[in-house]
Amino acid sequence: AGDTETLKAIARHGHRDGRFHVDGNFGADRCDEFYAAWIANSCAGWADRVFVADDSDGPKGYVTVHRRADKGEIGLVGVSADARGRGVASRLLGTARQWCAEQGLARVSVVTQGRNRAAMRLYQSAGFEVTDIQLWHHRWLTAA
Repeated sequence: AGDTETLKAIARHGHRDGRFHVDGNFGADRCDEFYAAWIANSCAGWADRVFVADDSDGPKGYVTVHRRADKGEIGLVGVSADARGRGVASRLLGTARQWCAEQGLARVSVVTQGRNRAAMRLYQSAGFEVTDIQLWHHRWLTAA
């Protein structure tokens, strides 16, 4: 709980490759606050576990995990800008996968955008494989 404000700051800047930021109708500030709220809610109990990577300077990243019947679902992975490229996300995914195994969960899944190449590389290098592709469209209705 003591790390929540730092995790929110990481979230505000760590998810700019997502589908909400790509859709200019949401607005960058609104998207940033969406991800900050997501990690805050996860820390407050929405996620079954939030694992935090920490060093002497404080939190550097996080992964949220949800237990869904017989499988684990990774909800959100974020790493601070100054810690990217140092294996933080890979170690967090390993911790999440280990927790799922300890819980007796047979599978672990994660959802990301195909256009987010960094996330795709991360998940595939951690042993995840693409099993489903879906297209999501946003349609904005305006008053006539």
